[in-house]
Amino acid sequence: MGNVQFYNEKVLFTPDHKVAMHEDCCCDEVDCSTCSGSGGKAPEQLLITLSGITDGTCGDCDSGLAGNGFNDTFVLDWVGVIPPGNACRWEYTFSTTCGVDTLRFDYYAGSATVALRHSSGLTVVAGWYKASGFSNDCLNWSDEDVPYQNQSDECGASSSTCKVSAL
Repeated sequence: MGNVQFYNEKVLFTPDHKVAMHEDCCCDEVDCSTCSGSGGKAPEQLLITLSGITDGTCGDCDSGLAGNGFNDTFVLDWVGVIPPGNACRWEYTFSTTCGVDTLRFDYYAGSATVALRHSSGLTVVAGWYKASGFSNDCLNWSDEDVPYQNQSDECGASSSTCKVSAL
């Protein structure tokens, strides 16, 4: 088989650039009835990539959190189905930066909301929203775009992008 390289002891790279994953690498599926395109199943984890976020009244929006601020890729974990409307929810928890301690993704049938939430739970520091047309095949999300919606004074997000992928 030649020289084989492992990454995190889970992903295998062969000399001819083929990739194989250990069976434990892939995420489990969870139940989410709004994911009708994938038989009511959703991934246990999501990747969200944010870019273009700038400083506002807080100087760490684009440079905090290990130098990238909120301009980075985050792995969100499944939280569960949240009433009303049976939204499927995933979250990532930060050590508080610019008042933000949570990155949240909510999926309702056909719509998606992404929010950098203030630790008080009352303020969305930056938000992205797609009202319709978001794929209901949750297991196959790949760089799905969620457009900018709003921001508070802490961070600038009006020129930002947000991409969502299933893991």
